[in-house]
Amino acid sequence: MIAPETFFIDDEGYGHVVEGREGAFEEENTRKAIRNCPERAIKLIETEDA
Repeated sequence: MIAPETFFIDDEGYGHVVEGREGAFEEENTRKAIRNCPERAIKLIETEDA
């Protein structure tokens, strides 16, 4: 994993954001993980209040 401080995979193989890391999209490792997700399952959705 590229950003284990931000994402983890549960016992069933599903990826999740680590609690409290929801706003970590500014970090290079997080953006790299989003770009390199082989399933394209990670999406960055920026909102006006983010």
